[in-house]
Amino acid sequence: MPINVAELFQDNQRRNEILKTLVINDIKIIKACDGQAELSVEITESMLNVHEKIHGGVLFTIADSTAGACAVSLGKKVVTLNANINFIKANPTGKVISKGRVVHKGRSTVVVDVNTYDYTTDALLSTSSFTMFVLGEYF
Repeated sequence: MPINVAELFQDNQRRNEILKTLVINDIKIIKACDGQAELSVEITESMLNVHEKIHGGVLFTIADSTAGACAVSLGKKVVTLNANINFIKANPTGKVISKGRVVHKGRSTVVVDVNTYDYTTDALLSTSSFTMFVLGEYF
């Protein structure tokens, strides 16, 4: 049975378990179910580095949030244990989309692969792998 992550997040917020993984306020969850997730963010001027390109930390943050959403969609309460990111292309502005999928679901860890793209051109901006430590279960 697919898990509706948006409802799960709303339930958590109702219980004052504020969703702190989306540390950039403008990150939007497009979908998250069955170990897969897509998140997007509109890049603003404050998210650019001194070279007028998207700061690597912004790409890392959306990828990390995507990895967390993938794990949560399987009912896992997780924190990031390890992460690796490869920056492929510098992007000046626009909207970014991050797509992730769980590649391993264990009792104590979940491994998620995440790719981040330019929303308009579909150009690959980064590839990453996250190992999430399982703190418990949502259900």
